[in-house]
Amino acid sequence: MIKNSEKLQAFEAARIRAEKVDVEKNLRILDALYEEAVMLGALPPKDPLEGIEVKIRIAYAVNGIKISPQEIANILDRYRGTAKNQRPVRRRRSSS
Repeated sequence: MIKNSEKLQAFEAARIRAEKVDVEKNLRILDALYEEAVMLGALPPKDPLEGIEVKIRIAYAVNGIKISPQEIANILDRYRGTAKNQRPVRRRRSSS
């Protein structure tokens, strides 16, 4: 059990400050993780837009913008290239 958490926090902060970042090592780790994900079939996704509806809803909710399911479908059509001559619509934040 930790009896002096302030000392531990000071120790951890000092260790983090003293530790040097090895960018090359980090990139090698990232490359290895990516290769493993590809080998396991996790990447690339079969449908890159799978689950995007939820992400769009979350993004709009976080930014305080109300959006209907039809508007989400319209946005997806634009990204998929199925809508003709449509530009993304900028929406104002709700006043609530």
